[in-house]
Amino acid sequence: FDVVKYRIENEYGVSVRFAGLPYKAARWVIGSDKDVEPFIKSQGQHVCYDQHEKPCVLLSDEWRLKLLQEKFPDLSFPATSESVQ
Repeated sequence: FDVVKYRIENEYGVSVRFAGLPYKAARWVIGSDKDVEPFIKSQGQHVCYDQHEKPCVLLSDEWRLKLLQEKFPDLSFPATSESVQ
C-alpha cells in the first residue's frame, strides 16, 4: 500500500489516506431476481458488485452470514465466483 500511496501522491499530486473497513469476508449473492432484489434493498449498504456486475455482500463475521442465510433461505452465498453464472 505504501508504494501505491507514494505513486499516486507523486505522479498525480493527490493526497492519499487509507482507512480500514470492518468487513472480514465477501460472499456472492445467488438466487432468482425476485429473491435477490429484496435482499439488495434491505442490505444495500453492504452490497457491492464484482467485475461482471454480480452482487456480493460484505460481512463483518460468520454470525452475520448465518443470520442472512436464515433470513433469506432462497438465496445462496458462495465464497467463490465459480458458482456465479
